Amino acid sequence: MGESPKPHPAPLGHTAKSRSASAHGLTRSARSTPSASSFAPTVDTTLYDTMLAQHRIIDQLLVQLRQLILSQGELGERGPSRRILLRLQKTLLSHIELEDTILFREFEAQSGLLEEGPTATLRREHDVLKSRIAELLVVWKTASIAVLLRQLAAFDALYTDHCRREDVMYGICERLLSPALHAEAQRRLTPASKPPKSR
Repeated sequence: MGESPKPHPAPLGHTAKSRSASAHGLTRSARSTPSASSFAPTVDTTLYDTMLAQHRIIDQLLVQLRQLILSQGELGERGPSRRILLRLQKTLLSHIELEDTILFREFEAQSGLLEEGPTATLRREHDVLKSRIAELLVVWKTASIAVLLRQLAAFDALYTDHCRREDVMYGICERLLSPALHAEAQRRLTPASKPPKSR
């Protein structure tokens, strides 16, 4: 199965430095933009590393989305920003599906922790995140810039809090996966593990 993942020393609820409270502002200075090479999978890349790379991709999409909203103005063309929002939704849904159908399912099968376990909480949060993205798409063309920024900031706050808990589970889940499941998870994640194109 390759090298063991780096142990995550933080307990649930830990505030990770890479997703600090300052990240809610969604500024490029608050969140560094990784280079394309930082997303390229290597032989030694663990599933833990790849999942965290996907979180960074979603971070970068959120930054681009906020920048486009601010630059387009109230009467500006919203097509480009909507395309970024759709890519954000697609990336998030793909990421969530892999967690729910492989990582979390395997953890639940081996631990017996279903309705009251940590992954049950994360699954419920997945439903909320998917709902918030869908709500943004509904109002994207007609809502004011202020409303869009407010809803985007609310989504980002939920997403950041969710990631703090989720990151802890990756190392645990990876250790439980069979070689076949590990390979399947990497196969499904790798094509999406590319930085967003600058527009």
